Amino acid sequence: MEKSGTPRNSRKVSAFAVAKALENKQELQLPTDMVEKIASIHKDEKFNKAAEEIAANYVKNRAHNLKKKKQKEELKAVRRKRAAQDGASTTDQPAKKDVKQPTEKPLSWYNAPKSEKRVKLTEDPEVEVQPFRENKKRGMSLLKEKNKGVTPKVPEKPEPVSSEVDDGETENLSAQPLSKPAITEKNVSSELPAQKTVKKSRKVSKKVEVKEWTPPSLDSSKKLTKSRKSQGTESLSNGHLHNASSSLISSKVGGRADATGAPNHSIPETEAKALLTKLLYPESRLKFFKNYWLKKPLHIQRKNKEYYFEDDWFSMKEFHRILSEENVRFGVNLDITSYVDGERDTAKLHGRAFPAIVYEYYEAGHSVRLLNPQTYSTNVWRLLSSLQELFGSMTGANVYLTPPGTQGFAPHYDDIEAFVLQLEGKKHWKVYKTRHSGEKWPLTSSPNLTQEELSNPLIDCVLEPGDLLYMPRGAIHQAMALEDEHSLHITLSTHQQNTWSNLLHLMLPIALNELTQSDPEFRESLPIDFLNYTGIALQDASQQRDVLMRKVFALMNKLQLPSAVDDACDALGKRFIHDSLPPFLTEREKEHSIAKQGGKWVGNQPEGCMAIDSTVEVRLLRKHSIRVVNDYNEGEDDAKDQSESQGDGGEHKIRVYYNTDNDRLYHGNELQFFMVNEKLAPGIEYLQRIYPDFVQIAEIPDMTVTAQVDMAQILYDYGLLITKKKLK
Repeated sequence: MEKSGTPRNSRKVSAFAVAKALENKQELQLPTDMVEKIASIHKDEKFNKAAEEIAANYVKNRAHNLKKKKQKEELKAVRRKRAAQDGASTTDQPAKKDVKQPTEKPLSWYNAPKSEKRVKLTEDPEVEVQPFRENKKRGMSLLKEKNKGVTPKVPEKPEPVSSEVDDGETENLSAQPLSKPAITEKNVSSELPAQKTVKKSRKVSKKVEVKEWTPPSLDSSKKLTKSRKSQGTESLSNGHLHNASSSLISSKVGGRADATGAPNHSIPETEAKALLTKLLYPESRLKFFKNYWLKKPLHIQRKNKEYYFEDDWFSMKEFHRILSEENVRFGVNLDITSYVDGERDTAKLHGRAFPAIVYEYYEAGHSVRLLNPQTYSTNVWRLLSSLQELFGSMTGANVYLTPPGTQGFAPHYDDIEAFVLQLEGKKHWKVYKTRHSGEKWPLTSSPNLTQEELSNPLIDCVLEPGDLLYMPRGAIHQAMALEDEHSLHITLSTHQQNTWSNLLHLMLPIALNELTQSDPEFRESLPIDFLNYTGIALQDASQQRDVLMRKVFALMNKLQLPSAVDDACDALGKRFIHDSLPPFLTEREKEHSIAKQGGKWVGNQPEGCMAIDSTVEVRLLRKHSIRVVNDYNEGEDDAKDQSESQGDGGEHKIRVYYNTDNDRLYHGNELQFFMVNEKLAPGIEYLQRIYPDFVQIAEIPDMTVTAQVDMAQILYDYGLLITKKKLK
């Protein structure tokens, strides 16, 4: 007895029938009961979608089979032609019976009644159809045909090997006569090499198909080890890793070009990983985070003076340009320091740091520290804005110019993770371990230390151009330029004030405020005599004191609120938005964003002012350039914030913080945000979840069409969206 509902077999039958109908574009002769089954499930949307997929796959496979059949026929024609040229006689071969071949392959449905062993679905009387059977691996299989009254074909030689070449055409690597020629000494000697030629051609074809990219190396004598080759991006050689990042990225998103022939959009996180991989080479990026990050210093020696100039990190030429052309201020953007006889001295200067003044102090043996090179150097800005996406924390830099044979700073430790990149000259570095647990991963930098306070160094090395030194937070260090030449290096810094302590400092007040409002136990009065047995002077054990302590710890256990953790992380996210550099946009990103897309002035009027519609495919510019926060009650100005959060008609609004309008000078602008209706929040959150994938605006879930377009237009106007294709 047939079960209620849509039969599984009938779905298979109708899906296959749809596929056949699409291919043939003609009416099928189907039994009445099958037509009724198809009609009964016609309204099932899931089934219709499955049927379309099966139909598409069937048509695709059918086209492939027809192509192969055509190739075989062409090959047979070539073999006949060669046989005719060789004078081979085909008269001895048995004549084939002229059999009428069916114009179309027949089919049957899956659940054919047992009484019907054969079902004819074509008008050809010579074709019998086997019942359709499901192929578990392919999901469907073609029907087998059986021709009646056909004389068996003469066995032929195995099909020749063919190879697909790049232009989509088929290259015939061997072609043998269709008929078997008389076996002679000449024929035997000519057949065997042909088979060897086929095997050789197969190997050649593989070399043509597999296109391997070998990264260029600055030192051709150095080759990647076998273990490096298995590490993907990390196995790239010394040089050109940044230039190769576009190739690595295109492989992540499906190739160098999309269907229209235009290059694919880059993935900022992938570029950042490639950049850090180059900085750490030959150390693996993954091994670095496992073995060195936050744990111990690392010295990388490369013997390559041009290593950092490939990415144009920085140079004395760029330093001089900044001093000459930019408004660099003493005490704000630049320091003049020295360290003589165990004492550090910082020159108290004011006004603009002109080159003449800076070089005068330099010649007198003073070191020069440029505090924010990213403000003036586009290359430093580009590289730091990439790394901050990877580290998830503000990433900054200082540049140090030190005269020969001098030291600019006393021994000390810093509150940041430091990467020292030696650009020019040489510098002698000493790195020491932390003296006690209180100095491990410090939240603030140390005062100047004396030489007597130091122990034996963990690292005692000379950095040369192209070398790198990583120092974890809290590592004590000092450095001196060698006697024979100056030193120029740039220090990259990250993860300042980005600790569990910082998170808990934000989380605990939020959790306490929330529980104070919701749980009356937190509002219960203290015992009237608690001052009699608490405090530093009254720490002696007592029963009353133990009761009070248990009560305090029980209340503290209630502070474990996941919502408070999320609110605290949002607060850290806001801080990162304010601290971070604005994203550096490539030319392609500018052409696909509001930066350069549309809005031209032609003649005496604007032209090309473009608006977003629901058919446009978009993605966020950067994953960490935006933060959606519901924080009108965080204490800044509760009454004002709450009034701002109420839109027209009492609709609640949320804040969206962003960094595309940030200044390249640290905290040069106030924290930037805009307000949106909370109905638009799901769309923004969805774009963050699917990043870096593009999505058509109409496909953003849980929103009306109007809300979808409004949300996208707002983000686009603030420079937070890029479009997959240029707007027309």
